[in-house]
Amino acid sequence: MLYMTLSLVIQILLILHVVKTGRNIYWLFIIALLPVAGSIVYFIVEIVPDIIGSQTGRQVSQKITEVLNPNKNLNQAAAADSVNDSIDNTKKLADECLNKQMYIEAKQLYKQCLSGLYEYDPDLMYGLAESEYGLANYAEVEYLLHKLITHNPCYKNQKTHLLFAKTLEHLGKTDSAIEEYEVLNSYYTSPEPTYYLAKLLKRQGQKQKATELFKKIILQSKVSGRHYYSLHKTWIKLAKNEL
Repeated sequence: MLYMTLSLVIQILLILHVVKTGRNIYWLFIIALLPVAGSIVYFIVEIVPDIIGSQTGRQVSQKITEVLNPNKNLNQAAAADSVNDSIDNTKKLADECLNKQMYIEAKQLYKQCLSGLYEYDPDLMYGLAESEYGLANYAEVEYLLHKLITHNPCYKNQKTHLLFAKTLEHLGKTDSAIEEYEVLNSYYTSPEPTYYLAKLLKRQGQKQKATELFKKIILQSKVSGRHYYSLHKTWIKLAKNEL
């Protein structure tokens, strides 16, 4: 009896917290329909990050929110763009579409933005190139990236460089792709290009060099700490599988 009363009190308090702090209305349904589990999840996602204010807390909150409401950011961006289709709002919607692998929609939105003063905006051109890459239009990606650099010679973006290298590989320009991957391997903040380089070298029969690169990825993860592993675990695990 005491447990049920306490659970009900906590449930009511959390519902009041949702309303008072203006949280998303879907929390009301979660707490009401799943009194115990819903209350625990709400506490972890919404209250704990406010209390500790840490990066870890925010990351946990973001991950759980993505599970509960995976289209939250996309829906918010779409709503904002429908109210005011400014370049900024349309770009945010395009970015969310790209994150959701909605490449056709993202491509249309980026093209919509690339006009007037923003005709050669490097971030928009990069977004369009990413969309074309997702659609496997590799020749178009290469053209767009060359155009981006021509109109923005001082633009520096490691992701753009990596996209260019991957595009060259898909176009069968193996030697050029290897050259770009080797440059990326020297400065990129993630082991992603190192992994791509190792895979490409392995396919080219350079197994010893490829193995050395896979080992480099694993060694780097061991000396860089838990946070590094958490950020780049996808490529670290793939490298381990190769060995």
